[in-house]
Amino acid sequence: MASVKQGYAHLLRHNAHMVWIAVVVFALLGVIFIIRRQDLARVQSLVAGGNLMPGCVIFEGIILLLMAVAVAIAHYFGVFTR
Repeated sequence: MASVKQGYAHLLRHNAHMVWIAVVVFALLGVIFIIRRQDLARVQSLVAGGNLMPGCVIFEGIILLLMAVAVAIAHYFGVFTR
């Protein structure tokens, strides 16, 4: 039984690292979406078969940045730990 508890504590230590990796990835993708909005709008228009304005890509980037903030706040309040 002790080995199970040690294994669980080991997972909780790595859980914090995974949360911060997720925060960095969300924030990085959000910044990339905002910086490369013209190219991403053109690619999404080709894939979807319509006309996508760069403002939509900026909105997607902002949503990704807000997701990074939400994950960081949730981690601060202990949502991802038991």
